[in-house]
Amino acid sequence: MNNKSLLLIGTGWSTLVVVALLALEPAARTGIVLFALLALIVGWLVAVSFCGGKAVDDAVALASSQADRGVIEHSSEAIIRVSTEFSEQIKEIRGDVSRTQSIFNDAISLG
Repeated sequence: MNNKSLLLIGTGWSTLVVVALLALEPAARTGIVLFALLALIVGWLVAVSFCGGKAVDDAVALASSQADRGVIEHSSEAIIRVSTEFSEQIKEIRGDVSRTQSIFNDAISLG
């Protein structure tokens, strides 16, 4: 989510809350409460515009790409290990088949 959409969502939500408060609670219609709510909304918008800048998006993208790179590296290492293990098991199976054939050949030639 980028800053512009975050600002729009925040502004809309804040306005909705203030309008609902003013419509439902007559005591909230005093000047000091209105000023406090307005200051809260403006402060929130200023904080989002300064703190939620491109640096945050870049940091998230960098962390995501580093995590993806790590997953790819670990996956490739795992595939290499599995391939090596599989090759060794195939060699053992071929050796077992060869020994079994030798035993049967010996048994047939003796019999």
